[in-house]
Amino acid sequence: MRAHTGVAWALVVALGSALGSSACAQPLFDFTDVSAEAGVDVFHEWGESPFLVFLSAGGAAADFDRDGWVDIFVLGGGGAPDSLFINNRDGTFTDHAAEWGIEISQHSFGASAADYDGDGWIDIFVTSYGPGDQSPVPMSHKLYRNNGPNAEGQCTFTDTASSAGVQMLLSENFINGTGSGWGDIDLDGDLDLSVSAYNHNRAGNRVYLNNGDGTFTDSTAQLGLEFNQVQGFVPAWVDFNGDRYPEYMLIGDTGSSRFYTNNGPDEMGLLSFTEIEEVGDAFNNAMGFAAGDVNNDGLLDMYVSGSYYPFLDGPGNQLMVQQPDGSPDGSFVDVATEPGVLNGGWAWGVLIVDLDHDGLSDILSTNGFNQSWVGEQTYLWKNMGGLVFEEDAIPSGLEHRFQGRGAISLDYDNDGDMDIAIFASSGPFSLYRNNLVSPGQPTPPDANWIRVDLDTSARDSLAPAGIGSLVTAVTAQGSYIDSVDAATSHCSSGQVGAHFGLAGSLTIDALRVRWNDGSFTTLVDVPANQILLVEAPFSPADFDGDGSLSMSDAIAFITAFSDASLTADQNGDWILDFLDVLRFIEDYNTGS
Repeated sequence: MRAHTGVAWALVVALGSALGSSACAQPLFDFTDVSAEAGVDVFHEWGESPFLVFLSAGGAAADFDRDGWVDIFVLGGGGAPDSLFINNRDGTFTDHAAEWGIEISQHSFGASAADYDGDGWIDIFVTSYGPGDQSPVPMSHKLYRNNGPNAEGQCTFTDTASSAGVQMLLSENFINGTGSGWGDIDLDGDLDLSVSAYNHNRAGNRVYLNNGDGTFTDSTAQLGLEFNQVQGFVPAWVDFNGDRYPEYMLIGDTGSSRFYTNNGPDEMGLLSFTEIEEVGDAFNNAMGFAAGDVNNDGLLDMYVSGSYYPFLDGPGNQLMVQQPDGSPDGSFVDVATEPGVLNGGWAWGVLIVDLDHDGLSDILSTNGFNQSWVGEQTYLWKNMGGLVFEEDAIPSGLEHRFQGRGAISLDYDNDGDMDIAIFASSGPFSLYRNNLVSPGQPTPPDANWIRVDLDTSARDSLAPAGIGSLVTAVTAQGSYIDSVDAATSHCSSGQVGAHFGLAGSLTIDALRVRWNDGSFTTLVDVPANQILLVEAPFSPADFDGDGSLSMSDAIAFITAFSDASLTADQNGDWILDFLDVLRFIEDYNTGS
């Protein structure tokens, strides 16, 4: 069956190429399909039931074995087993799903990765409807707990969905579940889970608060998020208004999307949310979501995929640019018709990421509708500045004409530029290497970069991997922000962390992390072209980073403050004044 499928898809590629592609004298990007070369050329195959199957295909990218190299989990779809590709650190991967205990064939819709129990090992959640060789059954969602290495050094997973309380939605006879997303909703230092459902007759979209003991509580109703008539695809948590409490963007089909501002705790300590109807109601047939700052104004924008009908010239994808209007909830304006990112086909997974390191975030949209419709490309737009974009996927080597669903970015070869992975429904998994920077070779002079990973293991008040943090990089050429969220995409999740293209800048004047507990870490004169690990100290007052509070911290702070170093900017306002001194004293006295 797999050989036959491979031949069929080869014919599809040939057909797509025969239909023609745009010509460009000088490609704007440079990508190579390395799926076969890297050893990840597996196929998504439908199982015995058609239940939601053509809407799905996904996986997750994360460093599952903690060796500093990102790995890839790929869902098989029911007709093929799931794969767990561990990075060999030489440009290739080896599938260890069988050895790690997760090589099963299941009616899977999507997957996401996060460290839900805070033990430092990345876990996996799968929306699943049971074995792929039988009809769908309820109570089948998987939460694979990463146990870390055993005595033989082999990592293993254990399905804890039942004991954690997340194996089902609503009831024991409700079969549903599409996307999933993670975020520290209540800022208590552990990651909460949201799961969406494609069902407009029941309130299937659920929010589970992490109890901190390996279990979750369905808190949807308590939080005022008991949705009805939402055909959910993507539940994403991103702090759009800068108050550290992440907003809830629930992407839904047929105009059913919802956008909720997180108000934080009230006087009783209970979270509440306010629906911003003008944002949620703006979306049409929404399937995918990405967040990023496309115009470098210091505000996060969003790109949402939809269905484009040529005879209507729309509605298509939407690029929602946040407006600097001073509103605590912010406001967004759809500018997709102006920059030309409206037509992404029948779009699903989307990305906002700087692929050429010019300091401007580019946009990707993958698409496809059903098996009788083939041949339309994935689209890739270069950000030309001024909210103008130019499409250049095929000339740049990113030719994907399958039924694209999930789309993620990752730096699989640790060379600093972001690569692309696309999950196709009833089609091949595709990995595209970004050739902007080559491993072991000098970085081009106009394509400098930095990748920032966050380590929060020393402080319980911070979510694992710094999810919920905001990273700012200031150079002589500009200021850039990147939200460290769960990298949620349609059916999938990408590599977590911050990434910046720095154009011609070899040095970052100031790099600041706003942790999600309201504290700050600021580094100065940071060299470009490196993967930088920023560790949160156990206390914001641990200024010398030795893991304890003593007079040496006070001396180190006073020295930095006297030298007018922004490393002493304790309150994160980019100004050194007496307020920083007061904040340091407060942090020192509280020890937190």
